[in-house]
Amino acid sequence: MLKYLLKCVAPGLPNCFRTALMSRLTLYCLIVLGAIAGIAAWQLRSGERGSGSADSDERLHAPAQFEPAESVLDAEKQQAIWDSEHATFEIETHLGQRFVQAVTDRSIDQLIGIFADDLRANVPDTGSSRLRTLGPLTERRTDVEAEPGLSVDRSELAAWLIAALEPIGDIDGGRLRVLQIEAVQDRKHEWDVELLWTAHGKTSDGQSAAVDSHHRATVRYVDHIELTQAATVIRWQVDSHTMRMSQQQLMTEVTSEVELDKVALPDNWNLPVEKQNLYNFQMAVADYDRDGFLDIVVASGSAGLKPILLKSEQGRRFHDVTPGSGLTPWSGPSFLVSWIDYDNDGFPDLLLGDRLYHNERGQSFTDVTEASAFAPGFNPMGCSVADFDVDGLLDLYIVYQVTPAPPEGTVPWVGDDESGAFNQLWHNEGNGRFRNITGKAHASGGGRESLAVTALFYDGDHFPDLYIANDFGPNVLLRNRGNGTFEDVSEQAVCSDFATSMGVSSGDLDNDGLAEIYVANMYSKMGRRIIAGVSADDYPPGVFEQIQGSCAGNTLYQRASLSDSFQETSHTLEVNSVGWAFATAMADFNGDGWLDLYGTAGYRSFQRREPDG
Repeated sequence: MLKYLLKCVAPGLPNCFRTALMSRLTLYCLIVLGAIAGIAAWQLRSGERGSGSADSDERLHAPAQFEPAESVLDAEKQQAIWDSEHATFEIETHLGQRFVQAVTDRSIDQLIGIFADDLRANVPDTGSSRLRTLGPLTERRTDVEAEPGLSVDRSELAAWLIAALEPIGDIDGGRLRVLQIEAVQDRKHEWDVELLWTAHGKTSDGQSAAVDSHHRATVRYVDHIELTQAATVIRWQVDSHTMRMSQQQLMTEVTSEVELDKVALPDNWNLPVEKQNLYNFQMAVADYDRDGFLDIVVASGSAGLKPILLKSEQGRRFHDVTPGSGLTPWSGPSFLVSWIDYDNDGFPDLLLGDRLYHNERGQSFTDVTEASAFAPGFNPMGCSVADFDVDGLLDLYIVYQVTPAPPEGTVPWVGDDESGAFNQLWHNEGNGRFRNITGKAHASGGGRESLAVTALFYDGDHFPDLYIANDFGPNVLLRNRGNGTFEDVSEQAVCSDFATSMGVSSGDLDNDGLAEIYVANMYSKMGRRIIAGVSADDYPPGVFEQIQGSCAGNTLYQRASLSDSFQETSHTLEVNSVGWAFATAMADFNGDGWLDLYGTAGYRSFQRREPDG
């Protein structure tokens, strides 16, 4: 489908913009979002549903069929989008680099040269700053909330921008990015832009420091050469400025010290494109031999790769003990991995690919897949381990992204809830065997493309519930009724918006006894700019809202009480813009009794030092 989208859109892009896009494979999702804005709305054609029970191997829906409509986006809107993205590229590349160099050099003269003689500028009143301390982290934030702040000329603005970096001694890097852009109505060659300025470095006493600053400006230029030499900024408004400093690093990288860099894993940066794999590995951590130190197992979805068991040697280094462990490659492409003490002997057993291994008291593993009757089938993506019926035995919930063999011509699309597969709930029977009870429990979650799942306590009882993160269809919250069945409560809980989700975690972030849900989604500056140029009127009902979600960023769901629905708070708490987020985690990293959030981000790129996200 990507080829079709690029065919429709790429010819309409300005040359320099198209070159910038195509030079980085990591902008895959942004190209798609640009394509969404420039091609026809898509119409759903009803597909035939497959028959079969959710408890059988034939439990999959036949995916729905999609085809493009004949109408296209209004030509003027298309041109406006191309023009604004072209301007964004030039402003970020030329004016942005010039700005960053000037503030890095602490050169007031260089900054003054960017601003026009007739500049209209405002900066915050320093008295509006707020200071807060969180452990070793100190944050000073200045906002312009109601009033525009203090009016200044270009010399005063340049001086303010330089002074804003005063705590930082050596600046290690910085960027000026365009968050939103709009052509000024009836004034050719002028652009209103929303800017994000970031910088980082060290203070004079060795603290780490970072600047995160939001601005609004108007840029006037005809040719990009002006952006490199002339005074092109005619308006500048500082909306917020945040300086963060830390007395110590929360974490220190010890990959080489513990010899994890010696683990023989394929590196996409060193592989030809045709041999790179988007989903390469999953890993799980547990003290499998109960020596008091956590160990790691790595599973790979790439053909020909073997699982890797890494034993911690007293926390000093990791040693590959796979040979002789009893772990073997599996039959199909899967990197599913999870620890589960299914027989309650105190030694965690291992789910690895499509195989289940019994832990022989930390000495080796025995393949018990056939004896356990556990048969997850094709390419499971992830799982949740919990005692769903509270019988004292751990069960398994397995999620899937795609069907094993989608019908020819099937194209998954936004809002699609039929091109994926039914997830599976496996009940631990207590005799070393598992039973697929998905259909009976109403626990499949629908035919969506599921990438992750987390167990949580949603309704206040002691039966674990499930939240499923889906890549195309809306996310799903399944309430455990406590009688062996589940019900979909996504809509009434208000936590199922469409957002191309790829990961999820849950926990009590504010220690109020209620679980929060943190979902990993794509955040795209370019996508958000492009979507700002279209509206619901350009698409069939419901499509525009789904497209908006495709670059909305991470979502954090919180609620005040068990009787309340969830509220989305990621923007308020500033945990939204993680980039191309793949996974999230909640853990108390600094041991202060409060759960922290961790998000992994990045896709693939041609440069190791320039990963996406």
